[in-house]
Amino acid sequence: MKLKFFKKNKRGISPIVADVLLLSIIVSLMMVVWTFALMYTQNYQTKQGASIMERILIDDVNFYNRTAGKNVLTCLANRTRGNLVNITIYNYGKLSINITAAIVFINGTARSFTVTPRSTLIVGNHSTITATFAWRAQNSYAIKIVTERGYTIEGTYTAPDG
Repeated sequence: MKLKFFKKNKRGISPIVADVLLLSIIVSLMMVVWTFALMYTQNYQTKQGASIMERILIDDVNFYNRTAGKNVLTCLANRTRGNLVNITIYNYGKLSINITAAIVFINGTARSFTVTPRSTLIVGNHSTITATFAWRAQNSYAIKIVTERGYTIEGTYTAPDG
């Protein structure tokens, strides 16, 4: 009985309504694809893609002691250990770099640090990163800096002998 109803009503959707529905589906899908592409390219230009234009160089690494307290005087007398590392970096890329958003690793461990003279490293300028780290004379340390955009620079440096 129900089959007779379907066979009896053979009218379909009019071609105009079908075209309008098909066009609206296509436009909706294109809007989704366009939005994704726009967001992807903007993110690429400001983050990962911009790391191609970032270039920094570790110009100098100094291992030294903080001058405060009797324990430091003992360290200075023995010349065997220290507690600070100064890393001077130079920006030779095409973009300024926010150094405070970077990560500094020493022997694979992220370290806290301060930056002088400013937190933004402008193209063609130097900045100094001071990291707190207990080092020993004549030991080698792997230093790695990862910028906010993902650019990585690393090297191995040996602490001097007293």
